[in-house]
Order: sequence, then structure tokens, then C-alpha cells
Amino acid sequence: MTPPPFSSKVRLSSRKKELARLVRDSRERLSPDQLPCPQWNHYSARRPGRVSQERAATAIGYSVTWLSKLERGDPQSYSTDFLHRVADTMQLNAAEKDMLFLLATGHEPAAHRRTSRLQATDDLRRLVEAQPWPSYLSSSDWDVIAYNEPMKAWFPWVTGHRPNIMRWVLTSPDAPHQLHRWETDWAAPMITQMRLAHARRPDDANLTEIITDILEAGSTPRRLWQERPTTEHCPDGQSLWLHVPHEAETQQVVIAAFQPMRSPESRLVSFIPARS
Repeated sequence: MTPPPFSSKVRLSSRKKELARLVRDSRERLSPDQLPCPQWNHYSARRPGRVSQERAATAIGYSVTWLSKLERGDPQSYSTDFLHRVADTMQLNAAEKDMLFLLATGHEPAAHRRTSRLQATDDLRRLVEAQPWPSYLSSSDWDVIAYNEPMKAWFPWVTGHRPNIMRWVLTSPDAPHQLHRWETDWAAPMITQMRLAHARRPDDANLTEIITDILEAGSTPRRLWQERPTTEHCPDGQSLWLHVPHEAETQQVVIAAFQPMRSPESRLVSFIPARS
């Protein structure tokens, strides 16, 4: 099964463009003080507050030619050592480093075990149902395949046909009202998670369809896709705010996310109320 063609309105960037943007934007967000070689002040003096390719290449320990090729997204036989040095020098987070390797070499820096789509078996349903807080189990494509009663009470939409976390957060008109600071704290990080998933599985027809539908559904997801070159993993441990149905005040929750070893790209997520 091949991915559906993208419409004229939405077209995902090529791997070359994604790689070029990731590396260039990562360098440009650095400040000169974050790199060694302070004697190279004449480079930063040309463009105050910016790190030049020359200085970044020196900090990486490779020629500026190699960094320039990487910033153009040129297909080359980039060595593992070079990419590790680029990631460390540009202070990429773990997800951004995965993205760098995926776009530059087609594989992640460490072996990631892949499994087939997770099934909601009886043991997994019981695990989810036993959680005292709103909890759900989702597949690698963010389809909700199991949830408990507290989750249903907080998010009634999970009872619908093929509920999908990304579709609801990024396309439902209710999401911005229920999720506090919807664009910055919820939508933007989720867009970057989808970007990483697409880099890992560019031929996944279902994932491609979900992303395409979301980007066609509204201007904000499209803008965030174009403006957010950074990448993030699932927000495990983050503290966020949301509105709980039938409660007047917003609720602070901590996101606790776990990955089943039988399917590492799936996730069990709980919304744990913060202690007052």
C-alpha cells in the first residue's frame, strides 16, 4: 500500500530540505558563548550574536566544507563520528539527534527495535483500566486503542470512531478551549513529534494520511509544521494545564508516558493531577 499523494495545498518537505533546515536553524540558534574557541571573535563580530559556519566547523572538528554540505542537505556518506559531533556541538536534544541521523543517513544513531502495530490485548486493557488517573494506550500512529473511565470523563471524544490523539488536539475546535496554552504547550510539541515519526516511517501510508489530513484541516498546524524545525519526543514528565469538564478552574497535570517493550513506538499515557 503506497502513501496517498499530497494535495496541492499541503506537501511535506523533502528529506534534503528537512536536513538543511534542521542543521542551519540549529546553528543559528546557538550563541557564540556556547562554543569553545573564544579567540575566534572576529567571526561572530561580522554578525553579532550569530555563530558562523567557520566557527561551528572548528568546534565540531571537521572542515567547513563538510558542515556546508550538511547545511545544504546534500546526500553524502556522513560518518557517525561527524554526526555525533554536530549533534553535540549544536546541543541537539535526543529527538533532534534522532532526526539528524534519520535525515542524513536513513537510520537512527542507535538500533531501535520495530514491531508491528500494537493490539489492545486483555492484559493491556486491564493495565489501563487499573490506573487511578485519566489514562490511554495509543499506537505508533496515536490511535487510541484503550482508555479508562477517568479518561472518558475528561475527554469524552475517546468514545468516538477511531479516536486519534493528534487528530483531536490539532483539528478539533474543542481542543484549544480545553487545553490551556493550546498552541505553545500542546500543538507545537505534537507537530514536532509527528515530524520525527514521519522521518522514521516515510512510507507508512496511515501515518502519512493522518499528517496530511491534519495539515489540510487548519492554518495553525500548517504554520507550525513550517515554522518548527525542532523535534521533541513524547512530553513525559512535563507539567501542563487543562480544563476539566464541569470544573471551573484549570487543572495542572503531569504527563507520565511509558512505552511497552513489545511495541516501543506505542505509548501508555496518564494525566496525573499535580499535588496542591
